[in-house]
Amino acid sequence: MVVGMVALGPLWPELHGSTELHLLVMATNMTLGMALWMAVRRHRWVAIAEMGLAMYVPFVVLLPPFWAGWLSTDAVFVLGHVLMLPAMLLAMLRRPAEYLC
Repeated sequence: MVVGMVALGPLWPELHGSTELHLLVMATNMTLGMALWMAVRRHRWVAIAEMGLAMYVPFVVLLPPFWAGWLSTDAVFVLGHVLMLPAMLLAMLRRPAEYLC
């Protein structure tokens, strides 16, 4: 995920002023890096897709509270990353045989 952010981050122009766009680009960069690594490790596409959803959903869930003014931009970024970990764990627990090799 970090490799995806570092490698793909420079491809995007600075995203000033749009928290939503910045979140989606960042999640996309992380997901592409993770998906590539999972494909190299020969995970099935359904598991890769589920893990990709686990990386997007926490940010998407936090957007309505952000739009309502209940969360700051920084809070959305921090909480999104924190919530991503249990979301990814849930994806792994859904298909344990996929991840125990």
